[in-house]
Amino acid sequence: MARLVALLFASLFLLTACQCGPVTPAGPTGFTQVYASDATYDGMHLSLVLDGDDQPMVAFMRRDTASPESFSALFTRYDGAKAAWTTPVTIAGELGQLDSNPSKQQLWLARDRKDGRLGVAFQKTEQFCGPTNGNKEQTVHVAFSTDQGATWSTSERVSEARYTRNDPVNGVEVCNTSSPRIALRDGAVHVAWAANAGEVETTTNFFRGYFYATSTGGGAWTRTLLPGGGDDARQGSAEILSLALDGDGKPAVAYVMRSVNTTTPNNVAVLFARPGGTSVRAVDSANTQNDVPQLALAFEGVKPRIAVHLQRAGATPRKWALTSDDGATFTATAVPDDGEDSGGRYIDLSYSGSKGVFSYDYSGSGTKGTCGGPKLARTSDSVRWTTCGADDKSHQFLGEYVSAELTQAGKLVAVARAVSADQASLPRFGKGIVVYREP
Repeated sequence: MARLVALLFASLFLLTACQCGPVTPAGPTGFTQVYASDATYDGMHLSLVLDGDDQPMVAFMRRDTASPESFSALFTRYDGAKAAWTTPVTIAGELGQLDSNPSKQQLWLARDRKDGRLGVAFQKTEQFCGPTNGNKEQTVHVAFSTDQGATWSTSERVSEARYTRNDPVNGVEVCNTSSPRIALRDGAVHVAWAANAGEVETTTNFFRGYFYATSTGGGAWTRTLLPGGGDDARQGSAEILSLALDGDGKPAVAYVMRSVNTTTPNNVAVLFARPGGTSVRAVDSANTQNDVPQLALAFEGVKPRIAVHLQRAGATPRKWALTSDDGATFTATAVPDDGEDSGGRYIDLSYSGSKGVFSYDYSGSGTKGTCGGPKLARTSDSVRWTTCGADDKSHQFLGEYVSAELTQAGKLVAVARAVSADQASLPRFGKGIVVYREP
């Protein structure tokens, strides 16, 4: 009897102490299709998170073919118990016409690992500022789910109007926003976005800028304007930003600012800031023109890591890994391309321990290199990077709206949108959303 009791206690200890990770089948490895779609504008603005069992959950946009001016936000997830993707459900509909120019990402999905709550931030075009019959504005909304995405709350607008002359009565309202990002941790909601009204330029004009907002337990939102970096890094650029939480749950934002200095008119800077603090210049272009820079922020524990697509003066590479131990100073390391690869309109950065993956779309021409898309640059020390792809197929455009995460075991899961231009991929997938799971 004593031996039986000892065995029972030992079994109970192992069950409570085990950090077992996923308990449902991981799903098929390699490339598979989430679902096929013949719609021209389906699967846009993709965003991926993993659930507690490392199963992929995906939010995306669909443009209504019957009403081309209206987008909808949808959600699907891989159900490991059923070994199948769920039928997409609508998060929010009738969103109006959204900005889908290259590099723009107008939807972001997040999951609170404490309780599994999901949150989505997205752009919506609606009547907000000005007269009822006037122009519509693009605003930022959020919605939440507590049942693994089966149902979603009515969306709430987070962005606000600002007024020239700081005068809500006689000033002119400035409302347009773009590129929302969201993160959840321990019941707190963190949101960031780009806005046409940032730092005041004159009494009647604003520089474009970036805002951060937070709310806990459904309470009021606290909003903060993120700081610029001097006259050669003062104007918000192309609505490029990335929001992430460090290992302690503290938020930070990386964002792109352009020069308003006539001496260095082409300068583009990547800034890093903790909300409420000052900005740190992680890197800049040394007055080299960049039409569409891009970036993604992640953390290795509490150490910030930024993946950047940026042309710098006197440098051939366009992709850089920016690393810092404290967020006060950054070191830039060139990330190699695979062949004549000019991708980088859509990028993501993921870390699991010291293992990092910098993923991006493949829109190259000429020799396509050894690997297809999406492109994957990998590291185990944030210094030495090797670039290839998910396999050796030449999927020229596969990777549009690429979004990637690393599992608890350090395996990559990535989603991307397959489009008609990607002729090499279409015979395998058809148009729609494609997922890749690392074996």
